[in-house]
Amino acid sequence: MNGSFNKTTIKKPNAASGAPVVGNTIGALKDPLRFLICLKNEYGDVVTVRIGGKKYHVTQSPHASAHILQENAGNYIKPGAAKMMKQFLGDGLATSNGSLWLRQRRLIQPAFHKSKLEGILNVINDEAGQLIQWWKKISPGEPINVNDGLLKLTLGNISRTMFGSGLNDRGDEIAAVITRLMACASSSVNSVIHLPLSVPTPGNLRFRKAISDFEKILYDIINQRKDNGNGRHADLLDLLLHAYDNESGTGMNERQLRDETATIFMTGHETTAQTLSWILYKLAVNPQVYQRVRNESEAIGGEVTAMDALQKLPYTKAVIEETMRIYPPVWVMARRAVQDDCICGFHIPAGATMLINIYGMNHHPGYWNDPESFIPERFVNPESERHPFLFIPFGMGRRLCIGNMFAMTVMQTVLVKLVSEFSFQTAEDHTPVPRPNITLRAKNGVILKIGQAISSPEYGGYANHK
Repeated sequence: MNGSFNKTTIKKPNAASGAPVVGNTIGALKDPLRFLICLKNEYGDVVTVRIGGKKYHVTQSPHASAHILQENAGNYIKPGAAKMMKQFLGDGLATSNGSLWLRQRRLIQPAFHKSKLEGILNVINDEAGQLIQWWKKISPGEPINVNDGLLKLTLGNISRTMFGSGLNDRGDEIAAVITRLMACASSSVNSVIHLPLSVPTPGNLRFRKAISDFEKILYDIINQRKDNGNGRHADLLDLLLHAYDNESGTGMNERQLRDETATIFMTGHETTAQTLSWILYKLAVNPQVYQRVRNESEAIGGEVTAMDALQKLPYTKAVIEETMRIYPPVWVMARRAVQDDCICGFHIPAGATMLINIYGMNHHPGYWNDPESFIPERFVNPESERHPFLFIPFGMGRRLCIGNMFAMTVMQTVLVKLVSEFSFQTAEDHTPVPRPNITLRAKNGVILKIGQAISSPEYGGYANHK
């Protein structure tokens, strides 16, 4: 606990109003995003809710986030909710705790150093080029789900960055298995009743088969690399194979390699693809935003060829950040208190499951001017000093996402190429609706019409919906 306190002198969090017996379950399942906004609008920094027979403490202020993620981070661990993710990620960075997490973080950190990103720009540009060629073959005006192509692009990025040329012809096989894994995981997240994976329900059997297939692919690639001798390769797998922890005097064993490889795969493409999909939608309904992004792209020749070019894309970066504010990939973050604590004057008992209400904070008028409107300028010229733990799309504190610079590099580089080739228009009778899942996906995908890029400052003709 962060300092001692007298339980009799601090407050007990208010409980959110709910129905008898089921508590807040109906509201949380019917419209979880609206539920999170209402929690932040109607209650204070900490509120308790009951969902699916379990009690949760929801924290919903940047001060509470800072306390959990940084000031007293040692008292908060990934909770039992992460068990589902452990089924296929194992004890990777996203799910492990304590000394194991710290050791693995030290081993992996060098692989994501800024100096390593320069070498992957050619991979990102090549994958974006392949997507461009695919979209150019589509008949003009034909609505397409852009999410499909962007998932393929980001999976190609992470596959080639992870395994280099060692992937051979298994890219499509990996994509198919990951699609099955995500479908099973999504079904589990949206279920009120969570049966152990050992229970042979049809859903669990599909999940176990997908995990087994994914694991076999990973071990095959890892073992093939080991069998090829000690030659070095310019990819992440090589860095992980040769990672060495000076404190313990050890590297990664085979299981740890598998777990970290799976974690990088799953976390390295899904959130990036979803964010890019939402960005293209926002460009379609905000033509003036599209034009400013395209102007920045044209100024650097339509392609990011060196890392210093990213510094010339401040508005493009702001568009990405504003999209992640409105559609945060991680919309709620869970932690469990190890010992009793006090957050913003409220007593938090040991064992309490904490939910950081990221979506609610991102949409609250007390923190953002006109929060439902898409205003990238707020990230170019902030209206006032913003609390560092208010906007946390990649987490914050000691568990800040290790791949945050990688993800931002991918998104900026891809956007520069896409807007240099295409314009985007919404499809009739289709407005994407965010659906909270493992990430914040559009319920039926993001359906857009793709046209030729437009350079004119008079670009317009599409409805400007904020």
